[in-house]
Amino acid sequence: MSTKKIFGKPCAGKPHDGLKGERGNGPPRHRALTINASRHDHANELVGDERDAFGAHPWRVPWCYEGMTPPARALSFPRAKRRSVARSMAYRVQPLLRRVLGTDNTLRMLLNVERVAWRIAFEAAHLKQGDAFSNASVATTPDLLTRWVPDDSDVLDIGCGSGRLERVLAGRVRSMLGIDYDEVAIEAARASIRSPHIRFEVGDARDLRSESRYTIATLIHVLEHIDDPLDLLKKMADLAPRVIIEVPAFDRCVLNPIRVELGLDFSTDDDHVREYSQPLLEQQLEAAGWAVADWARGPMSIAVLATPSDGAPASS
Repeated sequence: MSTKKIFGKPCAGKPHDGLKGERGNGPPRHRALTINASRHDHANELVGDERDAFGAHPWRVPWCYEGMTPPARALSFPRAKRRSVARSMAYRVQPLLRRVLGTDNTLRMLLNVERVAWRIAFEAAHLKQGDAFSNASVATTPDLLTRWVPDDSDVLDIGCGSGRLERVLAGRVRSMLGIDYDEVAIEAARASIRSPHIRFEVGDARDLRSESRYTIATLIHVLEHIDDPLDLLKKMADLAPRVIIEVPAFDRCVLNPIRVELGLDFSTDDDHVREYSQPLLEQQLEAAGWAVADWARGPMSIAVLATPSDGAPASS
């Protein structure tokens, strides 16, 4: 398996292998993603119950990707389920596994299988739905970014990946610079959006030195990859007077406390060095001189808007 460095740390390269090495703006960055205008036309043609289920989103994505209420029929189903050989075999094998391996070892095995299967399914969903899935699976949704990023801002996006934030904010900001250590991701980002006020550069977040002062900086799914998050957070104060941070939430899965009790890996990515609770993130921000201005929760992550704790103005 090939490897490349991200923020100076070795991690798995593309193609993605298991849980290895994805970081940056949300889900894996396997390809450049572009908005398909023809989907918008099709969405506007939907009527009645179909419109309730899909809405008029420009990417014509299912209701679940935009937090829409599903039609009632989607929440009901027959008691008799479609036959599944795999499901039937799994239930039949489980008692045998408990007898052979014991209850604890069976639980350990199933927890590990669930973790890997979840990640593979997550990546498959991203490949199928692209930005629509990415924007719905994170806390920093387009609606949240509209509230947290002022119009005509100068934005620094650290760990930009394939440019999800740039595609969301391109029509609102004055300028935007996306930085990522992954050259493949930067090339995908450049191919996905062409705008005179959007730039992408290869760079290491820990080595950032800039004479520019930005309105706002973002660290979307970056801190969990950094061995010394306090050092990076302190450097951010020299770049912008407000920062948006998103990190994976430990409590995204009800099984994670059991994994901790059994000493199993609970990370959503093998390149992570930690996953977060809200108190842990707040503690790190406070230690680095930042104060929480607002919180948000996504299906699997925590997002925060932070400003300097010394009362400095929230915009440049």
